[in-house]
Amino acid sequence: EEKIYKTLEILKEHENEKVIVFNEYIKTGEELLKLLKKNKIPSFICRSKMKKIENEREIEKFKKSKNGVLVTTRTADEGINLPDIAVAIVGSGTSTKRQIIQRIGRVIRKKKGKNKSIIYQLYTKNTIDERYVLERTKYV
Repeated sequence: EEKIYKTLEILKEHENEKVIVFNEYIKTGEELLKLLKKNKIPSFICRSKMKKIENEREIEKFKKSKNGVLVTTRTADEGINLPDIAVAIVGSGTSTKRQIIQRIGRVIRKKKGKNKSIIYQLYTKNTIDERYVLERTKYV
């Protein structure tokens, strides 16, 4: 729950940008989406329990938007081209090298008019999260 509120806090700093938020759990993503919509933040979701066509529609709406947040689980880790994202928030994830590289690859790309990318990694001290974030940091 604290990660969701920290995510909202971070998003306030990037309200005019496109942001992708990675979560490991669908329930967490759905809770975040509700709060985003409640706060009138343009938001989109891509998750495994949706039909492929629904995910594609959400991603297309996100691509066409001027700004907003794409909330996703592992569904957007690979195979999705999102060239204009410069900010990522990793709310949770594993420490697998492949997942880390794929997620970082969503935001670290040369972009017209943008010269930086930001990746936030959220974790809770003294939990498995802490170990995972240390592992992820090795590859960044």
